Amino acid sequence: PYVLMELQAHTMLYMAANNNKLRQIIAEQQCVFSRMWFSIERSAWDLTSQVQEWKSICEALRKGDVAEVVRVNQEHFSTFYTYLKSSF
Repeated sequence: PYVLMELQAHTMLYMAANNNKLRQIIAEQQCVFSRMWFSIERSAWDLTSQVQEWKSICEALRKGDVAEVVRVNQEHFSTFYTYLKSSF
């Protein structure tokens, strides 16, 4: 459920960018991260921060605040990357 929502949200974001190269890069990376997602132990990971980050991204998009979208997206990726790194 969460993984599917995450994939759909990422897809909407990169499709909205209307940039074919960006779409290609993100789609390739999404495949890699999806495989990693399923290979790690998530039971100890509190998804609350991930969900809150998505809420912040959506709010920034509604406001048209590109800088905030970028900032929260970087935080979102950093949170996932840190957890991923500690899982291997």
